[in-house]
Amino acid sequence: MRRTFSASPLEPIAYYPQRDGKAKVWLRENIASTKDDEGETWEADEVSFETRLSLAQVEANFDDLWVQAETDAQPESVRIAELQEQITALTNVLLFDEGSAANE
Repeated sequence: MRRTFSASPLEPIAYYPQRDGKAKVWLRENIASTKDDEGETWEADEVSFETRLSLAQVEANFDDLWVQAETDAQPESVRIAELQEQITALTNVLLFDEGSAANE
Protein backbone atom coordinates (compact mmCIF):
# COMPACT_ATOMS: atom_id res chain seq x y z
CA MET A 1 0.00 0.00 0.00
CA ARG A 2 1.19 3.48 -0.74
CA ARG A 3 -0.20 6.97 -0.28
CA THR A 4 -1.17 8.68 -3.54
CA PHE A 5 -1.89 12.34 -4.25
CA SER A 6 -3.79 14.00 -7.10
CA ALA A 7 -5.05 17.39 -8.23
CA SER A 8 -8.17 15.57 -9.54
CA PRO A 9 -10.79 13.73 -7.47
CA LEU A 10 -9.91 10.08 -6.80
CA GLU A 11 -12.38 7.23 -7.16
CA PRO A 12 -12.28 4.02 -5.05
CA ILE A 13 -11.64 1.94 -8.19
CA ALA A 14 -9.77 2.87 -11.35
CA TYR A 15 -10.17 0.09 -13.94
CA TYR A 16 -8.41 0.22 -17.33
CA PRO A 17 -8.96 -2.74 -19.70
CA GLN A 18 -5.96 -3.68 -21.84
CA ARG A 19 -5.82 -5.28 -25.29
CA ASP A 20 -4.46 -8.56 -23.91
CA GLY A 21 -7.66 -9.23 -21.94
CA LYS A 22 -6.23 -8.05 -18.64
CA ALA A 23 -7.05 -4.84 -16.81
CA LYS A 24 -4.86 -2.49 -14.82
CA VAL A 25 -6.58 -1.77 -11.52
CA TRP A 26 -6.01 0.76 -8.75
CA LEU A 27 -7.96 0.35 -5.51
CA ARG A 28 -8.18 3.28 -3.12
CA GLU A 29 -9.28 3.67 0.50
CA ASN A 30 -9.35 6.60 2.92
CA ILE A 31 -9.92 9.11 0.12
CA ALA A 32 -9.78 12.68 1.40
CA SER A 33 -9.44 16.16 -0.04
CA THR A 34 -7.68 19.18 1.39
CA LYS A 35 -7.86 22.81 0.29
CA ASP A 36 -5.12 25.35 0.52
CA ASP A 37 -4.10 28.56 -1.27
CA GLU A 38 -3.08 26.57 -4.36
CA GLY A 39 -6.38 24.69 -4.68
CA GLU A 40 -7.78 21.30 -3.77
CA THR A 41 -5.65 18.16 -3.43
CA TRP A 42 -6.91 14.60 -3.16
CA GLU A 43 -5.11 11.79 -1.37
CA ALA A 44 -5.77 8.13 -0.65
CA ASP A 45 -4.23 4.82 0.33
CA GLU A 46 -3.72 2.86 -2.89
CA VAL A 47 -2.79 -0.58 -4.20
CA SER A 48 -2.51 -1.63 -7.83
CA PHE A 49 -2.36 -4.84 -9.83
CA GLU A 50 -3.26 -6.47 -13.15
CA THR A 51 -6.12 -8.93 -13.42
CA ARG A 52 -8.45 -10.75 -15.80
CA LEU A 53 -11.41 -10.05 -13.50
CA SER A 54 -14.24 -7.85 -14.77
CA LEU A 55 -14.99 -4.50 -13.18
CA ALA A 56 -18.05 -6.04 -11.51
CA GLN A 57 -15.88 -8.81 -10.02
CA VAL A 58 -13.35 -6.27 -8.77
CA GLU A 59 -16.14 -4.24 -7.15
CA ALA A 60 -17.63 -7.36 -5.52
CA ASN A 61 -14.25 -8.51 -4.16
CA PHE A 62 -12.70 -5.14 -3.24
CA ASP A 63 -11.61 -6.11 0.30
CA ASP A 64 -10.12 -9.48 -0.68
CA LEU A 65 -8.29 -7.95 -3.65
CA TRP A 66 -6.92 -5.18 -1.41
CA VAL A 67 -5.47 -7.71 1.03
CA GLN A 68 -4.02 -9.81 -1.81
CA ALA A 69 -2.41 -6.77 -3.45
CA GLU A 70 -0.84 -5.73 -0.14
CA THR A 71 0.49 -9.26 0.38
CA ASP A 72 1.86 -9.48 -3.16
CA ALA A 73 3.68 -6.17 -2.69
CA GLN A 74 5.57 -7.38 0.40
CA PRO A 75 9.17 -8.48 -0.06
CA GLU A 76 9.64 -12.24 -0.18
CA SER A 77 11.63 -12.18 3.07
CA VAL A 78 8.67 -10.61 4.92
CA ARG A 79 6.22 -13.17 3.51
CA ILE A 80 8.55 -16.04 4.48
CA ALA A 81 8.94 -14.66 8.02
CA GLU A 82 5.14 -14.40 8.37
CA LEU A 83 4.71 -17.98 7.16
CA GLN A 84 7.32 -19.19 9.64
CA GLU A 85 5.45 -17.43 12.46
CA GLN A 86 2.19 -19.05 11.36
CA ILE A 87 3.82 -22.50 11.22
CA THR A 88 5.22 -22.02 14.73
CA ALA A 89 1.82 -20.92 16.04
CA LEU A 90 0.07 -23.90 14.43
CA THR A 91 2.70 -26.30 15.76
CA ASN A 92 2.19 -24.92 19.26
CA VAL A 93 -1.58 -25.37 18.98
CA LEU A 94 -1.19 -28.94 17.76
CA LEU A 95 1.32 -29.81 20.48
CA PHE A 96 -0.84 -28.22 23.17
CA ASP A 97 -3.96 -30.06 21.96
CA GLU A 98 -2.09 -33.38 21.85
CA GLY A 99 -0.69 -32.78 25.33
CA SER A 100 -4.08 -31.97 26.83
CA ALA A 101 -5.68 -34.98 25.08
CA ALA A 102 -2.99 -37.28 26.52
CA ASN A 103 -3.73 -36.01 30.04
CA GLU A 104 -7.42 -36.94 29.84
